[in-house]
Amino acid sequence: MIKKAILPLLLLATGAALVVQVGAKDQFDDEKFRDLLMERAENNSGMIQLDEDIIKELLRQAGMPSGEVENFGARQLLEFFSEGGQGLDLMPGLMHLSETDLDALEKQYFDLVDAHKPSTKNAAKSTVAFYTGDQLLVMGTIVSKDGHILTKASDFKKVSGKVMCDPGDGKRVPARIIDTFNKHDLALVKINRQNLTPVRFYTGELPAIGAFLTASGPVNEEPLGIGVLSVHPRSLNSADRAFLGVGLEAADDGIRVTRLLPDTAAERAGIRQGDIITQLDGKKYGSVPEFINAVSKREPGDEVEVNTLRNNMENSYHIKLGRRPDIDRRHPEGRFERMNSMGTRLSDRRDGYPQALQHDIPIEPEMVGGPVVDLNGNVLGINIARAGRVKTYAIPSKTLMAVLNEAKLSDAQVSAKSTQTDAERERLIQKLDQAKQQAEQAAKAANKAQLEVQRVQKLLDAHKE
Repeated sequence: MIKKAILPLLLLATGAALVVQVGAKDQFDDEKFRDLLMERAENNSGMIQLDEDIIKELLRQAGMPSGEVENFGARQLLEFFSEGGQGLDLMPGLMHLSETDLDALEKQYFDLVDAHKPSTKNAAKSTVAFYTGDQLLVMGTIVSKDGHILTKASDFKKVSGKVMCDPGDGKRVPARIIDTFNKHDLALVKINRQNLTPVRFYTGELPAIGAFLTASGPVNEEPLGIGVLSVHPRSLNSADRAFLGVGLEAADDGIRVTRLLPDTAAERAGIRQGDIITQLDGKKYGSVPEFINAVSKREPGDEVEVNTLRNNMENSYHIKLGRRPDIDRRHPEGRFERMNSMGTRLSDRRDGYPQALQHDIPIEPEMVGGPVVDLNGNVLGINIARAGRVKTYAIPSKTLMAVLNEAKLSDAQVSAKSTQTDAERERLIQKLDQAKQQAEQAAKAANKAQLEVQRVQKLLDAHKE
């Protein structure tokens, strides 16, 4: 059984942890608690995602005795921020939750998980768990019938002892690395097991930003988590990534600049904090993820036109995008790193991938390595890193197929190609159906025309007589 280490505090219709909008004018009774919350919101577009661990940590930092904090279970935390709870004084505007509300939210969560089980049913057959002793090390994705598995290389290699694999039947077998693909942080692992179920990677068009995704656990496990697609695949190598240099939040007229990083493309161009970005290269964007995704598709050095509003005055800037600055991982006390990791355990390696898609499924670092799927059960990639409070990266399926081809595994290649074949077959079936419909319509039209010809001919014959 894979232990789910993240228990959502409050679950909304999306199944995500409670998200609270913190405005700049909010006043809190506890000054320190207020400052902590505002700090968390600053670099996340004014939004805070709260789960059990994060709330406990904030309460400790705000002065609540550790012993009292540890006595808080998930339900007690809910009550702390529900109707009549003292937490409500610290965070005005939160949902007022009665006992009935709490029961409804709990049921909503489990109903949501149950609703996503069909999506992961097939992917779960291709998902394994690696252990060192009784400790879960990392997950893996089966890519061949005869025991080849893709997983996160840096996590697998960090242990010196024996690594055992549970392919889903509870019978653990030894696992060993036979190849690595360092730029993707992927390892090809072999176990002595036959007749496994290889994953079927989906290489079609990806869902839109904001589409629901879920991560599969091994066979007979519930989904590991539920979230949404945040950013389409792009390079996470800082040298390859275009960077504007602004913090953003949604606004009525566009995207508001909440923060301006010094010595970046946006600052040099003249954009200021508080500006409303109305268009990027002539196109309007209604959400921050959509805007970020649009910028991420550019390359450093590309020029873009940014239109803004400032004091009801329209401005236009031609901006040469820069490169995303490297974050010095040697100094985790840095403010950005503290903000990114507060209340969340992150993967040791979580950046630099040539291609990765981003979602917000809240999985623990040891739960990466398995498939991420959409609601249709399509495997969009393999989770590779927990990178932030609301940020998980996955290597996309197209990249994984290239890796398998590089590995020259005939069985894996057949498995990978079968997805393309199935997709092509499905496309041809759709074309055939369309052609049949067109043929039927043409036959009906021809038959109607023939009847008309016969009718007119009869009229002509009668006229001759």
